[in-house]
Amino acid sequence: MVVNVWASWCGPCRIESPNLVMAANLYGDRVQFLGVDILDQRSAAQAFIQEEGYPYPSVFNPTGDIRDRLGYIGQPVTIFFDAQGKKVASWGGPIGLPELTARIDMILPS
Repeated sequence: MVVNVWASWCGPCRIESPNLVMAANLYGDRVQFLGVDILDQRSAAQAFIQEEGYPYPSVFNPTGDIRDRLGYIGQPVTIFFDAQGKKVASWGGPIGLPELTARIDMILPS
């Protein structure tokens, strides 16, 4: 699973968004993606999701407590979990496609 913490008003989140969409489409059913939209306005978040064409679900967390409980500060952050639910890696800041696919390949069963 790939969990991405983001917000529609976050410039770095906007930079990385096409990479997440591309990777989600590339890996298809082999990897579950989940967005966590924090500290945002629901209408702005929904417009951003539609504009970017997110092919995966995103939950709305206006307080940011999901990110905080995961132990992170700021956004974007991308967290990678293996099939057993163990956190394998994380990336703070906008993630590029090469870094994203390298970490996804780490969590895929061999």
